Formats: sequence, C-alpha cells, structure tokens
Amino acid sequence: VTSTQFFRELLEEYGVDYEASDNFEADRVLLCGKAQSLIEEKGISNTIEALLVDECQDYLDTELHIFRKLATRLILAADSRQSIYKSTQTPGLLEKLVSNKSINLKYHYRSGLRICRVADAILRDSANFAPVKEDCLYDETARPSSVAIDELPNTEAQFRRIIERLPAQLDAYPGELIGVLFPKREQVASFQDEFARHSLGEESGRIRVDTMHGAKGLEFRAVHLGGCEALYRMGAIQKRLIYTAILRAQTAVAIYYTGSIPGYLESAVAKLSAPKGSPKLSDLFKKKS
Repeated sequence: VTSTQFFRELLEEYGVDYEASDNFEADRVLLCGKAQSLIEEKGISNTIEALLVDECQDYLDTELHIFRKLATRLILAADSRQSIYKSTQTPGLLEKLVSNKSINLKYHYRSGLRICRVADAILRDSANFAPVKEDCLYDETARPSSVAIDELPNTEAQFRRIIERLPAQLDAYPGELIGVLFPKREQVASFQDEFARHSLGEESGRIRVDTMHGAKGLEFRAVHLGGCEALYRMGAIQKRLIYTAILRAQTAVAIYYTGSIPGYLESAVAKLSAPKGSPKLSDLFKKKS
C-alpha cells in the first residue's frame, strides 16, 4: 500500500477522525501527527510482524519512527539520488532505526547503459553523487537502450507524437508496461483527454499515464516524458525529478518539449551524440572574396 493509505487505515482502525484536504504535504503532516498521537496514547507497538518500506529517502523522521514502533521486523530501502520531495531527514536516522544493519546493493539491472549515461550527466554536479553507469549490469546485447529528444511546436503535437509511437511499442514489448509521464498534473489530465479519443484495444491497459512524481517506484520497458518545458516550474527538485523519471525506463526513453528545456537536460542527452569532427584549416582561414 502507499504510505498515505497505510496511515489512513491505522487511524480508521482505531476510530480516529481527521479532515483531509487536497494538499499532499499538509495531509501528510496531518496523518503523521495523528498516527503518532494515537500510538503514544494507546501504547501501540509491534503490531506488524514485518514491514518493508521502499523509497525511504523521502519519508519524514516522524513517519520512520512510527514504522519502527509498529514493526517487529523493519526493512528500509533507499536511494538518496532519487529524493524528490522537500522533506529532509536527520543524518544517519535510517541506519539507526535498523541498528546499523545496512547492506549496500551495488549493482542494478533495470536501466540500459545509454539511459544511465544521461541520468548521470543530469546529477553530475550534485554533492556526494554516485554514478549509476559504473554498476549497470543491464543486457545491452539483448535489447540496446536508447534516449531520444523531440522538440515540437506545441503541446498538441507532443500528444500526437506520443500516441503515434505507442502501438509499435505495444507490439515490440508484449506483456510489458509503457509509461507516459509529465511534470504537472494538468498536463496528465490534458493528455488523458486526448488519449481517450484513440482506441488501442485491450493493450491500452499496459499504458500508465501519470505524473513523474506518481510514477516513482515503478518501472516500464519504455517511457515517454512529455511537457518537459514545465521542468522550469518544478523548483529545486527538478533535476532529481527528471533523473528519477528517466530511470523508470528499462530500454527506451523519449523526451518531448515545446520552446525550451533546462540546459542540464539538453546537454545530458547531447552526450550520447558523437562529437563533431575537427574543422579543416581551409575552412577556418577562407580567403575573403
């Protein structure tokens, strides 16, 4: 379950009332505070035999302490490079909660080498950044990976291009998921309206349309990242957001935008292109007519 659902079910089990809003951060703090008060008041502990919590780098300290209180056995999985929320944790808290029983999972198999190269280029200037390309064991021989970037005149053209490419990918990757992700919720809603006008049959169930935030923790054989001109509006988290979105893909990534995209993203994709050849001396010193 999602963490939000987890806390809601806990409160409902004990009959605790709360008033949720449409603000994710506010609701998150509300649920967390209510759950903490309930646990302290009732003396609740060790009600869950084992609890596996993914994406732990994005949890609040209080949420993590609640998990520790409720679970006899607690397993935390985290990757600091994929932190996309504003919350910060006390340094060393994750290790402390598991009595310093930490395991470093060095290798990964999901994302292809070209995808990893672009992701690494996006975060290359971040503090304490560890590249993912060096530990990649993806099988490039079986399915060569790719990253493409597509500038289009408007949002409607982006939607059409994405939808045009989906049938071929559904055929090429039978039984596997394809992601269509956007930075903003309103972009998702607009695409879903357009997508509803096209029939891809039963196979359309393998297409997940969501925000880049919403797709966190999922994986797809191919990912379409639309509306990337909106990354400018995502504030300080934009680099980690697009980094995480790109690494949702196993084999293919397509990036779409209108107007302009952040320079770090454009330059990261450009690293996949062969460098231009050196100019000839005759071209540099042409005689004036």
